[in-house]
Amino acid sequence: MYFAEEGFRHFFSTTKITKIEDFAELNVRGTNDAAMQGLISGVKANSVPVNFVDLYSAFQTGTVDVAEQPIANYLANHFPEVAPYMILDGHTLGIMEPVITLEAWNSLSENQQNILIEAGKYAQEFCRNLTNQEEAKVRQQLEAEGATITEVNNITPWQAACSATIKSASAVDSELYKEILSLAN
Repeated sequence: MYFAEEGFRHFFSTTKITKIEDFAELNVRGTNDAAMQGLISGVKANSVPVNFVDLYSAFQTGTVDVAEQPIANYLANHFPEVAPYMILDGHTLGIMEPVITLEAWNSLSENQQNILIEAGKYAQEFCRNLTNQEEAKVRQQLEAEGATITEVNNITPWQAACSATIKSASAVDSELYKEILSLAN
């Protein structure tokens, strides 16, 4: 139906990362789900479990070299102070999905269902535009404050590094994966 975005997640680090090979042997704080662990493994880095509340100090002590968040969270949590490099790889898109039980949905009239669908599409577009505008402002602020931001212009090496994880995760519902890919292009 529709979803709302919180923005793409990107890696930030204590040393400049411009390509996949720069991750080799770095300590990366990432979530403990299979996709993130597959990504960390795919870029030949080491996964280090660190609670988010301890992440700032983990950078200070050298426990981690790299972590990931949406760009606005990177700024809001003052991570540029301890990890001044960000690579805009967009490895994950944070989304929020509305959830309704089938029983509740079926209790609505067709007109009510259509109103919810249209409102959701409007909210999705509004959220996307707002996220893009705010990310642009945050990026300008980060650069003005001295953070180094690197663009990823070629995602092919990233896809190759994650190919085993993508293959494994998409095997469950390959048609849905193909549909998602078609929407991304």
